[in-house]
Amino acid sequence: ESVREQTQKLVQTYLGKPDTLVLCVISGSSDTLRGSRILEEIETHSASSPAFSKTIVVQTKTDLLVANPTQGLPSLERRLSDPYNELGCEPVALIPVINRCGDGISLPELVQAESQRFEEWCALQEGLRSFPLGIKDVLASLNGLFESHMRDVWVPQETSKLDKQKASEQQNLADLGKCLANTEVEVRTVLSRVTTVLQQVLQSTVFEPAKFGAKVSDSAWSAWPLVESQASDSTGVSSTT
Repeated sequence: ESVREQTQKLVQTYLGKPDTLVLCVISGSSDTLRGSRILEEIETHSASSPAFSKTIVVQTKTDLLVANPTQGLPSLERRLSDPYNELGCEPVALIPVINRCGDGISLPELVQAESQRFEEWCALQEGLRSFPLGIKDVLASLNGLFESHMRDVWVPQETSKLDKQKASEQQNLADLGKCLANTEVEVRTVLSRVTTVLQQVLQSTVFEPAKFGAKVSDSAWSAWPLVESQASDSTGVSSTT
């Protein structure tokens, strides 16, 4: 019972995603395309700016609109020449297609039949040749929209993310210090640094000499022999390095 509401929420969710490309299908048998509910949804919820900058509108049932070629073809040409007036928006393209009909006919045969029908119409209404017509042009327009979005938006966006991640990882590596060679000079340098840091810790408030039996007034560094002594007494092995 809630399938309509679920579908609407699903559409709104995807419209709100910045990388969504929209293929909007509208019945074209009526005199006007304005006021379509799906156009309102795109206008309200699209994350794109402008709202229809990633939208291709497909008009179905064009054969019903052009039932009388002498009357319908001029109307079709006017509609395609001014999509804003017909839709109230500026999509990437407005493309008419002809209904798929007939049982036992393969998809390639249907596409061929559609192409032939549009060719017949173009022979009667030459102005139609300047507009995209049929399912082949729908696919070509969708492919072009996909490629331009990948080139202009997605690739730069992902490259920026990777650059930031790379810089973060390089900083993490730099924080670890330089790579050391296993030489006597390097070892002595590292031990000297460790000794200096250790002495700073022992002389700080972090190290509490009272715990090792020294007077609180004594310096932390003077308590170090007591630590060595206790370690030696408990293990039988001197801890001096």
